[in-house]
Amino acid sequence: MAGYRRTKTKVVSETGESSVIIGEEGVKVPSGETKLTVGQVEELTGVSRTTLRYYDKIGLLCPERTGKGVANDRKLYGVDDLGRLQAIEVFSEYRFSLDEIANILDGDDDELYEAIVSKLEDLKRQEARLRSLILFAQFVAITDTDLIEGLACGPGTLDEMADLAREASPYERAMCKLDAYEDDEALFSLKQAADVIRMVAMLDEGRGFAGVDEALAAFFAWWDDFVLPAAELGYLGFWAVFEDQGLIAEYVEKIGVPGDAATLQMLAFFVLMARFAKASDLLIAEIAQLAESDIVAAMDRASELTRAAGIALLGTEEGEAASSEVLAELGFSILRFLVGILENESLCAYLGLDEGIAVGIEETENALRVIDVMCS
Repeated sequence: MAGYRRTKTKVVSETGESSVIIGEEGVKVPSGETKLTVGQVEELTGVSRTTLRYYDKIGLLCPERTGKGVANDRKLYGVDDLGRLQAIEVFSEYRFSLDEIANILDGDDDELYEAIVSKLEDLKRQEARLRSLILFAQFVAITDTDLIEGLACGPGTLDEMADLAREASPYERAMCKLDAYEDDEALFSLKQAADVIRMVAMLDEGRGFAGVDEALAAFFAWWDDFVLPAAELGYLGFWAVFEDQGLIAEYVEKIGVPGDAATLQMLAFFVLMARFAKASDLLIAEIAQLAESDIVAAMDRASELTRAAGIALLGTEEGEAASSEVLAELGFSILRFLVGILENESLCAYLGLDEGIAVGIEETENALRVIDVMCS
């Protein structure tokens, strides 16, 4: 390995490559023949003596020992040792364990490449999981009153609302269809959705919410065939079937990690809310405006909004057949959820609602008050 040289501001290798060396003033820079003590390596690299000694103890970085010109037969590090130390620090940054690092450094190039690819995939999964945890906390804050219970078990409010769907015929048809599958038949169909499920769980940050929307569309195209058209079930019907028949949820977490099933339910909720907000934007604004001058006319227009909420949450058949009281309650809930989203600037931007709709918190709250009167 090449030696190092000092520039005006830092220390670099003779080839100009980046180095583990930090180049503190007064510290001698090693050449190809220079040997450094553990203290000098600490000064030069910032890696503590304790860490260096531990690396030596476990056989990860073992400098030669010699008493020649050095008191007490100290450990002496050469340029090759610094190169290995640099590799250790780099791999540590990528969350490789010390055992993994030892295997990589002492293995061949093919093993190195495979290890890095595998670790990068693992880091992507961890990154996606952290993003989903942040989103899930926001999801619970919007939909549930008990944050701790919601984080632990999922939004109880949505599960209570889903009881409406559990009493409906689309739910019964979906459950009967799932129960009728033979094990091999169900597994074959589930495998058809594996790539889509992984795409949903990974939450590709580069594509943002557009990628989520696309992945959910692909998932529900599969769901429509395997279970029942989502338009017939509505979101609450989907929620109830997903919760009560563990076949799909179990498979989601089998090919992913614990929590991926909840992530899928959450993302389906956000897709629902984003689409509802964009489709009902002008109607909400009209209701809010009428509320200031003609409450009767505002309530008349709000009935159209609650019908749209009923169809979104209960499906086409049940949403059309539901009573005005039930529709008012569903309309109130969906607008309350929308207010919670609009109050969260980062979430609003993520869903594309910061510029995607014209109404804001005030107009939505005014429309919410009109539906509250209808509920009363």
